[in-house]
Amino acid sequence: RFSPNGKYLLAQDDSGINVLTVDPFKAVFRIDASEANDAQFTPDSQNIAFHTSDLRVEIWSVADEKLKEAHEVVLRKTCFQSLLSPDAKTLACMDENFALNLFDVQSKTEIFQKKSFYTPDPYFLLLQSLISVLNADEISDQKFNLINMGFSPDGKYFAAGQRGILFTAIGVSMENAALAFDLQARAPLSLKGNIKRLIAGGFAFTAPDRLIAYNKEKPDKSAMLRLPVGEIVEEFPMFPGRLDSVTKGNYLLVRPLQKSAVGVVDLAKRMAVKGNKTAAFDIYDDVFVAERLSGELGLYTTEKNELIKTVNLPRNSLGRLRATAVSSDFKWLAVSERSRGGVWDLGKGDQAILIRGFRGGHFSNEGLLYADMPKFEGTERQIGILNPKQKTGAQGTPINDARAVQYGQFLLVMKPANKDGGYSENAIFEMRDTQTNNSLWSKQFGKELPRFWVNSQQGTMVMAWALASKTAEAEIKNDPVLKEEMLAMKEKDGDYFLQVLDARTGLIKGKLLVETGKGSFRISTVFAAGEWVIVADSQNRVLVYSLTNGTQRGRIFGGRAVVSNATGLMCVENEKGQLSIYDLASMQKRDQFNFAYPIALQSFSQEGKRLFVLTSNQMTYVLDVASASTGK
Repeated sequence: RFSPNGKYLLAQDDSGINVLTVDPFKAVFRIDASEANDAQFTPDSQNIAFHTSDLRVEIWSVADEKLKEAHEVVLRKTCFQSLLSPDAKTLACMDENFALNLFDVQSKTEIFQKKSFYTPDPYFLLLQSLISVLNADEISDQKFNLINMGFSPDGKYFAAGQRGILFTAIGVSMENAALAFDLQARAPLSLKGNIKRLIAGGFAFTAPDRLIAYNKEKPDKSAMLRLPVGEIVEEFPMFPGRLDSVTKGNYLLVRPLQKSAVGVVDLAKRMAVKGNKTAAFDIYDDVFVAERLSGELGLYTTEKNELIKTVNLPRNSLGRLRATAVSSDFKWLAVSERSRGGVWDLGKGDQAILIRGFRGGHFSNEGLLYADMPKFEGTERQIGILNPKQKTGAQGTPINDARAVQYGQFLLVMKPANKDGGYSENAIFEMRDTQTNNSLWSKQFGKELPRFWVNSQQGTMVMAWALASKTAEAEIKNDPVLKEEMLAMKEKDGDYFLQVLDARTGLIKGKLLVETGKGSFRISTVFAAGEWVIVADSQNRVLVYSLTNGTQRGRIFGGRAVVSNATGLMCVENEKGQLSIYDLASMQKRDQFNFAYPIALQSFSQEGKRLFVLTSNQMTYVLDVASASTGK
């Protein structure tokens, strides 16, 4: 996005925000803001504002290149969808009860609430049941755009709309919900029926008092609306898609538009005049900026699309990684953030392949990468096959199941057992081989679905139920050892029953009870490695249990644990940038390595004598840890 005065530009990626000057066209500083929502310039062009998923609002001074203000908006309910005003004074949130809320950022007080603003359709009700079995990382990846929300460029007005499906005794009908709110007067505006219908269809502010709305029922009757009176200024045809304004100019952006990730509509000509393969795009009068397929930013003339200048953004720290894979010989590395991924030749230090973001990865013995490639434009979701040696890619097996997750060599598919059912109960878990798509095994679960974790490197799967659940009670009743262990436990609240499976066969390898001390901690992640069950908890600790006798063998502060079965070693990141090696049998520390940056990935070699490490500043290391296994 350009700044309103046209002097600056921001380019946001998964881990932060690059701030550039337009003349000269160069990067000047960076804001590290992993997982931030869309950033924007304030109306005076003096600051950049954004908010995070936990509703922290940050305002950065462009001139001083530093944080100016930070505010925490505390809301006990989860925000399915949120938006910050351009002046960073107001935060909009649609919560888990589908109420639409407006908050004053500085005072953290609620300005307005409209209960039951959103009418969930059958798709979202199905999605809600799916969310109940997603892990934390997958939930944070869900980008809900259930309603249309927008602020005017000066932050004076807020508008929201949604077209819902209303089920009545006589059938199904469409219901329009719409709101326009004056943030200075702190009062809703009166909207007529036709205006409500237009706002509900999707809109974008193009001026402080004007917005363009899409008419879903009659696209050729889309319109420009004027606030605060709420009247139609002009009707004209419009393309379907998510509407967005440009910083300056008589244009409108539509994402996507036909085969383009973003299209440009000339509002004077009432026609689409440009398209771009990547979605990052903005216009300021006679120039526009776009992300090129090479990853550079290009500055172009608006009229003739002539390239003026390009700039390479500086190498940035890695954000949260959606997928990682390292070949067993440590020659190839695959990494993906939310929107972009790549494969690196570690021997040469070169990037072999640059691709869009993927959601899972596994290197075969032949050095091919099998990666879960999400749907993109006309290409459906599939397991892509990348050959980094030849720098080529090929289409693999289509992924037609809505709920399928790649865990390295495994693809876990979750299906409702009933044709019209959801995922909250009576679901089937089917494990497939990522490379061949062959079904390895399947299991059906009743009303109590487990939480689950799959570890590709160890070839194990761990499922967890609350100890007080009927599933846990039935399993323990038929197991004399577990029954005796449970009788010795004082409390059941917050405790877990774990079942460890061989991920390739589905056979049970063992069972375990985890006592939490009246719910003093929760399991964040867990995996099994041979004799050991490794639990990362909500208190930033790694707990080690014996699968044979169920006893807890040790407790270490930190997270991101990996284990070598060959040497019996465990590596833990105790704090940012500090890795420690432990002997699992004795729980004694054998070695320690300190890095200047946080750890993004670590992995033992097959023989356990080497440790691969990737740090957040995109540096890789291979450490000799052979002496740690002998204690010398």
